[in-house]
Amino acid sequence: TVYVDHLRVQSAAHDGARAGAISPGQGCSTALQRVAGISGASATCTAPAACPGATSSVDLIVTETVSIPLLGARTVQLSASSEFQCIS
Repeated sequence: TVYVDHLRVQSAAHDGARAGAISPGQGCSTALQRVAGISGASATCTAPAACPGATSSVDLIVTETVSIPLLGARTVQLSASSEFQCIS
């Protein structure tokens, strides 16, 4: 469902920002791995702030097609952002 997928996207952004804070450059790859299991979805990720620096942030956007009774197939876009303090 869209609700469960949105929770996965939020969790993936959170995990990605945390991974980027611990290991610079790993934010988007971690986030994209977490959403790879969403059926029929495409994902894009940007890391506007990366360590070393003050924070690690990840912006994640997932686009998927869902079937809505009486309305048919609809494309929805799920997005989430997260930020963590850099470790080093």
